[in-house]
Amino acid sequence: MNKNQKIILTNPQHKVSQSKKRFRVLVSGRRFGKTYLCITEMMKYATQVKKNIWYVAPTFKMAREIVWSKLKQMLSDFNWIDEIKAWTEVLRASISDTVGDVLMCGSPKGYGNWSYRMYEKGKQEPEWESFQFTTLQGGMVSKEEIEQAKQDIDIRTFRQEFEGTFENYAGAVYYNFHAVDNVVKREIDWKKPLHIGLDFNVDPMSACVAQIEKDCIYFIDEIIIYSSNTDEMCQEIRDRYGSKPKIFIYPDPACRQRKTSAGGRTDLSILQNAGFNVKCKVKHSPIRDRVNAVNSRLKSATGKRHIFISPSCKTMIKGLQRQIYKENTNIPDKEEGYDHMNDSIGYLIEIVKPLVTTHINFIPKRWNIRHR
Repeated sequence: MNKNQKIILTNPQHKVSQSKKRFRVLVSGRRFGKTYLCITEMMKYATQVKKNIWYVAPTFKMAREIVWSKLKQMLSDFNWIDEIKAWTEVLRASISDTVGDVLMCGSPKGYGNWSYRMYEKGKQEPEWESFQFTTLQGGMVSKEEIEQAKQDIDIRTFRQEFEGTFENYAGAVYYNFHAVDNVVKREIDWKKPLHIGLDFNVDPMSACVAQIEKDCIYFIDEIIIYSSNTDEMCQEIRDRYGSKPKIFIYPDPACRQRKTSAGGRTDLSILQNAGFNVKCKVKHSPIRDRVNAVNSRLKSATGKRHIFISPSCKTMIKGLQRQIYKENTNIPDKEEGYDHMNDSIGYLIEIVKPLVTTHINFIPKRWNIRHR
C-alpha cells in the first residue's frame, strides 16, 4: 500500500471502527464493505507494538484469497472473524490469555444462525457492541441497483441480503412466530385459571404457563428443571403459584404409562393426586398436526395472532425462533434441545385451541342399471 494513500471510511464503517468495546459484532447487507473495513482495522492494530493479528474465514482458500497467504499464529491480540460460527467452536478459548479484541462480521442468516446469537450478545453484555447496517448505507451499491434486486428476488431474501435483517429462515418449524408481534409483556392475573403445558423429558423437564383471554393465549411464565421428576415439578408449580388459582395441566400423553422409577405410578396419577386438573389425549397426535395447531395460533391465514409470549419467557422465545426440520424431512430437529419447551406448548394448544377440520358429508348417489 502506498504510504501516502488515504484510508477513507463511510460513516457506518467509522462508527464501528471507533467503538471501544472489546467484542464488536457487525451484521450488514451484502457489499456493505465489511472486508475493506476489517483490513483497515488490521492495519490499525499492526501499527502497535507486539500485536499479532488473526484473520479467520470459512475456509483456508478464502482466507488466502481475501487477505493473507496463511494464518500467522494461534495467539492473537486482535481477531477478525468472517464467519461468526467459528467463534465458539475454536476461537474464544484461544484469546483468553491474551485478552485480545475481536471484530465479527457477517450477513444475517436467520434467527437460528450463530450471527443472531452473537448479535444479541452485543445488545446485552457490557463488553460487547453490535452494529446493523443495510447495503445502501455501505455506499458501495447504488440505489438503482438495490431497487432492481428488489424486483428480482423474494421479499424475505431481499430483507436478509440487502437490508441486513434477521428473518425466519427456510426450514423453521414454527415459521409463523415473530419476535416482535408475538411477544407481549403480560403479568399473571391471580383471579384467572392457569393453563400449563408439560413435557416430561428428564433433562430438562419443561413447562409453559399461560392464561386465556377470549380467543388469545398469553404465556406468562416458564419452568425448566434439570435432572428432575414429576413430583418435583408438582412441588415447583405449587411453590410458584400456590393453591389459590385453579390450575389446568396439559401433559405429554405418555403420562398414562406406568414407570418403575415412580414406584409403579403414572405421571398422570401424580399430577391428579397433587390436586391439578389434568387434560390430555389418549395417544399422541401426529407431530405435523401439533405443529400446525401452534403455527395457526401464532398467525392465522387472515393474519391474526392468538398466541402472545412474555419477554421473560426466554427459553420459549428461543425455541420457537430456532427449531428447524432435519434436512430434507418433515421431522423437527431435536439436537439443540429446543423441542422440549416447544412440545409443552403443543400439548396445551392441541387441546385448548385445536385445529378444526371441516368434513364434507358426501351422500353417495345410486343408479339403476337397465338390462336390455
